[in-house]
Amino acid sequence: MQKTFLFIIPLTPASHLSEDRRFLRKLCFDNLHSQSYTAWKALLIGKPGEHEIPGPNFMLLDFEGHKEEKLQMATQYIREHQVEGDYLIRLDDDDIFNPRLLKELSDASFDLYVDRSHHYWNSETGCVSRAVRYWFPNTCIHKRAHALAPFGNFPPGDYTRYKSQCLLIENEHNDFHHYYNQNHRILFSESKAPVYLRTINSGSITSLQASRQEDYMNSFGFWKKNTLKDFLFLNSLKRNKKPLRQTWRFWINDLKSTLVSLKNYDRIVIRKNGV
Repeated sequence: MQKTFLFIIPLTPASHLSEDRRFLRKLCFDNLHSQSYTAWKALLIGKPGEHEIPGPNFMLLDFEGHKEEKLQMATQYIREHQVEGDYLIRLDDDDIFNPRLLKELSDASFDLYVDRSHHYWNSETGCVSRAVRYWFPNTCIHKRAHALAPFGNFPPGDYTRYKSQCLLIENEHNDFHHYYNQNHRILFSESKAPVYLRTINSGSITSLQASRQEDYMNSFGFWKKNTLKDFLFLNSLKRNKKPLRQTWRFWINDLKSTLVSLKNYDRIVIRKNGV
C-alpha cells in the first residue's frame, strides 16, 4: 500500500505578508509541487483571499488566529474528517522542504525522520549554515499515531487553548525530543541531504526583534555557499545582499562547537534510559 504524507502549514496572516514573504510562500508551494513523489497532501490553515490554492494537493482550512491556534484547528480537522496521511509534517510557509525526500522514504519504516543538525538558508544572500541543537527541528516527519498522541504542554503565550491536553505535534518543537527515545525507530537524515531548510532573513519577525543583526545571524553558525545537492535550485534566485563576513576564528570555534555537540547529541537528546 502506498505511503501517504500530510503537510500541516499554518499560513502567515495577511497583515504580515510583505512582498518578500509572498515570494517565499510561492517558493515553498512551488517546491512541494516539484516533489518526485505524489502521494502527499498539504493542509493550509488561514483565511481565504490571502492566497490562491496552488493545486489539487492543497486543502484550505478557513481559520485565522495565532499559529498555536491554527495547529489545534488542523489536528481537529484531520481527526474529524479522517484526512489521510500515514506521516504528518509541520512546515512554515517560508521554509523549503527537500524535494526528493518523500520518494526516498516511500519504502522506509520509521516513527520519526529528522535532521540531527538544524539547517538554515539566508534567502537574501543564498548562503546556508548548520548548527547542532539539543532538540529536534520544527519540521520533521512524524508517524501519524505519534503526531496525534496526547503529550506535553501547549507553548506559552496569550492565545486560546481549545482543549485541556495538547497533542505532540501541537507542542513547541523544542519539546518533540521529550516524547521520542531509544524505543522508537528514529531515522536521521544525511547531513548533506536535510529534511528542510529554515529560511532566515532580515525582514522576519524574529530577526526584527534582535538587538543586533550581526549577532542574530552569527547565532546560526558559519554561513557558506550552498552546496546541498537537493537544494541547488535555490542558487539561481536573485540576491539583494552580500554574504555576512565571518572570520576564520569564528569558523574554527563554530566547528569545534559542532563536533562537541555531535559527540553529546545522542546522550542528551535520545535519552539512553528511555524516560
